[in-house]
Amino acid sequence: WLRARRPIDYVPGIMHGDYQFANVMYHHGAPARLAAVVDWEMGTVGDPKLDLTGALHSHFGFPDFRPGQREACEAALAGRDVMVVMPTGSGKSLCYQLPALLRDDLTVVVSPLVALMQDQVEALAARGLGQRVALVNAQQDSSRNAEVLARAASGELRLLYVAPERFAAPGFLDRM
Repeated sequence: WLRARRPIDYVPGIMHGDYQFANVMYHHGAPARLAAVVDWEMGTVGDPKLDLTGALHSHFGFPDFRPGQREACEAALAGRDVMVVMPTGSGKSLCYQLPALLRDDLTVVVSPLVALMQDQVEALAARGLGQRVALVNAQQDSSRNAEVLARAASGELRLLYVAPERFAAPGFLDRM
């Protein structure tokens, strides 16, 4: 279990307040030191009239959000820290994937679940988003990982999945 280091936004039906506990955490600003911490920089999206439901439909094909997803996406896009705790299969991944695809910078997802990351990258590619998402891990050859990192550093990618051992490797963050 991880402890949030500072207040996090309230997302109805999920968790809120200072120092909540959860086994998965979306956190802004601190280095990811544990495999369960997902860490990336969040800012603001320029268009305050962003149609999130339209973006959800165009990117994922869903007609509407599940409970808690819209609020988590809105908070992420507004640059606020958010902790999302939902049951398996309830759509947590969408809470970082959609904001990542709508932003102009890179979102890095750090996870020890290589097969799940691969499935998510393949699912996004099948939706026509393959040029914007990629994966770095030990199962790929070094030339493929180098090509992905070059694409991330050049600003071509919006969503990069990374295994914890790669994220913690010396020089990884310098290349970003």
